[in-house]
Amino acid sequence: MALAEPQIKAGLVKALAVPSPQRSQKLPNVPTVAEAGYEGYSAEGGYGLFVPSGTPAAAIAKLNTSLREAMKAPAVRKALINMGTMPAGTSTEEHAEFMKRETQKWTKIVRQAGMSNG
Repeated sequence: MALAEPQIKAGLVKALAVPSPQRSQKLPNVPTVAEAGYEGYSAEGGYGLFVPSGTPAAAIAKLNTSLREAMKAPAVRKALINMGTMPAGTSTEEHAEFMKRETQKWTKIVRQAGMSNG
């Protein structure tokens, strides 16, 4: 979004749809892919912090709490929205589930398309 938005607003390219389940706050007049007629499609990105295996649970909990608090700050939210992202601030369990779902979804798509890394 951050790269495409200036080109869209300048009229150099036309945005047909956004891949997220909800419309973009930066481009509210652009429909979602589902609204454009392709139900079930979603290609969301996600950001997260990752720590080495074996990191103490207390440290992970403290990091997650701090991150979630930061995501509530108006300046942080505004900066993220300006970059075209939707600030969320999830629990470690929610993020792990998101990563699991996305990995399963894209693994299936890659296999169905016959793609490989070699």
